[in-house]
Amino acid sequence: MIFLKLSENETVRRISSRRTCEVCGNVYNLVTNPSPAGEKCECGGSLVQRTDDSKEKVLIRLKEYTTKTMPIS
Repeated sequence: MIFLKLSENETVRRISSRRTCEVCGNVYNLVTNPSPAGEKCECGGSLVQRTDDSKEKVLIRLKEYTTKTMPIS
């Protein structure tokens, strides 16, 4: 088992900054791994945010992890 210790704020920042290309599926992060093509993918496709990567959804996922998964480890 690998346990990564990350603050809630940093977790939300990283996940909510993730973007995926609509065309080729490449994944970028606006903060840690931005596309060299700016707001587009290198292939020219649009970068979109997954619906479950919004700040609100990430906080819900973290709460689920804390209450259901973390106690098992």
